[in-house]
Amino acid sequence: ECTGSICLAYGLESCQCSAGPLDSLTKSCELCCKFPGENQPC
Repeated sequence: ECTGSICLAYGLESCQCSAGPLDSLTKSCELCCKFPGENQPC
């Protein structure tokens, strides 16, 4: 289960990380940060 967000402390939004072919399976369970806004990339 994915919990917690350090992003909010920096005024950013959390979003789901996308795991690449070389990343471990747990990568997709990590939260990434993005700048606030609808069209901002994760």
